[in-house]
Amino acid sequence: MAVAHLDWHEFMAKVVASDVPHLGAPCWIWTGSLTDDGYGLLPNAGRRMIGSNTAHRYSYIVTFGHPRPGMVLDHRCRIRSCVQPLHLREVTAVENVLQNSRSFGALNSMKTHCPQGHPYDEVNTYLNAGRRACRACRAERSLTWHARKRARAGQGSGTTDDLT
Repeated sequence: MAVAHLDWHEFMAKVVASDVPHLGAPCWIWTGSLTDDGYGLLPNAGRRMIGSNTAHRYSYIVTFGHPRPGMVLDHRCRIRSCVQPLHLREVTAVENVLQNSRSFGALNSMKTHCPQGHPYDEVNTYLNAGRRACRACRAERSLTWHARKRARAGQGSGTTDDLT
């Protein structure tokens, strides 16, 4: 891909290599402007060229080409201001959110057991309205419900069966 508006040397002038290697290569920290979320912000020339304003996306596109449709870039080093193309990978938006956020969905996806301690495994887990549910807990709730129902049915019936 030809770099028409933003020269690679001009881009790299705003980059400082860190002293700590991640994944076999140091982070390239963007020293230019940052977004509110901490991502490198390109000057206008770069934005026009790639249709995006983030420095890490520019670095990836210049090195590897555009990401596949439906994919987003994930910082494997977890440093948002890093523009090292070797630290970036293509993932789906869902995968990116689940791996990199503290959202309820991300936190719940990391749970391996239900609140009562039963495992979330293939045998014990089912989906209920799009959410994981525990078969063992459902069975326990069912037994409790049926026992209460039998107890209510037996109260005040006036039969001698209640005495045995």
